[in-house]
Amino acid sequence: VNGCVSAPETVTGTVYPIPAKPTTDGDERCGSGVVSLSASGSANCDSLIWFSDANLTNRVNVGATYSPDINVTTTYYVICKSVNGCVSDAQSVTGTIYPIPAAPQTGGDSRCGAGQVTLTASGSANCDSLIWFSDANLTNRVATGSSYSPTISGTTTYYVICKSVNGCVSNATEVTGTINPIPAKPTTTGDTRCGTGTVNLSASGSADC
Repeated sequence: VNGCVSAPETVTGTVYPIPAKPTTDGDERCGSGVVSLSASGSANCDSLIWFSDANLTNRVNVGATYSPDINVTTTYYVICKSVNGCVSDAQSVTGTIYPIPAAPQTGGDSRCGAGQVTLTASGSANCDSLIWFSDANLTNRVATGSSYSPTISGTTTYYVICKSVNGCVSNATEVTGTINPIPAKPTTTGDTRCGTGTVNLSASGSADC
């Protein structure tokens, strides 16, 4: 009011940069279990914070990776936060769970003696291909499709799995081609007599007769 003025004092308005939203990589697996999700930030991204909801109210992790144990496909949200407290927009990242097909149903076949048997298999939901193996360890693949007609000389068991388009595989189901032995022809004994009358003929068989 008297016209007197002080010496000047500086005052600064500081604008801190807002980090760009992070880049993320999801993960996928067959059936329930752990997925490995990752995120990375650029300049001014001093911490990566993970949330289970798009409203960013439920914080679940901090850091570049997150490995939740999930049983359904689940989406998370990651933000960058600077040392000055500035936060980016959120970036979504998804852990995908693909269903595992049920084991296929199978039908065996049998025949007398060596030859061809016709074996069948069918799958339910998520069974996009049927794969046949000759061994229980599933190392020797012999056919694909709903039927297999091998030529065999003895009873033989095969193993069939279902595989989905996402690469998920079922447990194996056994299916057997059975060879029943053909009996040897019987041995016979004739008889003789003088004149009309009864004769005694006999026959006997060996194993499987």
